[in-house]
Amino acid sequence: MHVAPHVFCCAVLCRFTRRELLVIAHTYAPARKCIYCGALTYRPSFKGTLAREHIVPESLCGQLIIPEASCRRCEEITGNTEQLALQGVYRHLRYSLNYPSKKPTKRQARLPIFIPNENKPDEKMLIETENYPSAPFFLGLGQAGLFAGIPEEFDNAPTRRWNRVLVKASGEKPNINNLGISSFATPSLDFYSFIRMIAKIGHCYAWAELAGNFRPLLFDAIIKKSKSLFHYVGGLPIPADNTQNALDDPYTISLNYVSVGDRKFAAVRIRVFANVNGSHEYYVIAGEL
Repeated sequence: MHVAPHVFCCAVLCRFTRRELLVIAHTYAPARKCIYCGALTYRPSFKGTLAREHIVPESLCGQLIIPEASCRRCEEITGNTEQLALQGVYRHLRYSLNYPSKKPTKRQARLPIFIPNENKPDEKMLIETENYPSAPFFLGLGQAGLFAGIPEEFDNAPTRRWNRVLVKASGEKPNINNLGISSFATPSLDFYSFIRMIAKIGHCYAWAELAGNFRPLLFDAIIKKSKSLFHYVGGLPIPADNTQNALDDPYTISLNYVSVGDRKFAAVRIRVFANVNGSHEYYVIAGEL
């Protein structure tokens, strides 16, 4: 049995104005163990200090930090997930919004779009970043499987991991005909990695706010690519026009408590790219209380 959650898309061709970002910085008490696997040292054979963990990735303006919170193995896995989630279609969006980068001098001067061909592979065209026709899109989710009454063992994932959008020139959008084209496809979004990143954010925030006093539910989904990911991560109701207005903050995050039958859970509401119209909010069931 395969029951996929409702997945919907909001896409817009746009340009952005850089402005100051409202970012809240806070450092929590040190965890002194890996908040994913429980390891007490950075490496098994090395007694070095555990790495600090940014709850929201630095590349999304995250300044909520848990010191001594990740071993090397888990740090590498979560870091790779974030990289897969935020490259592709979101690379230029982060550039345009002046989001930070660990290696700002290595930002690419040109980024790709793809020109559809009926009987051939799509043609890759590189465009200078200052002239790039940015077309970010956001994918929303229906309810998490737990709330929808879907058993955890069922594969509740969307059928497509990689997604992109075809953009056509129109009077309502910036003219792309000066590139000699009438339409193009965006770079891809690795939606599975994006939702794993959302799960990681939810797990970290719940751990920080509750000092680890809950039974984590997301370890396998974050570290081992478990099918349970969409059992514990879903979306929230959105306005009828399928958009959410932009805020001044690059992200919003809050801890909530929910009950399903006689079970109680810590759940985290998360919206990344909150300063962009159309970005979606997600609901992460991080742990049982």
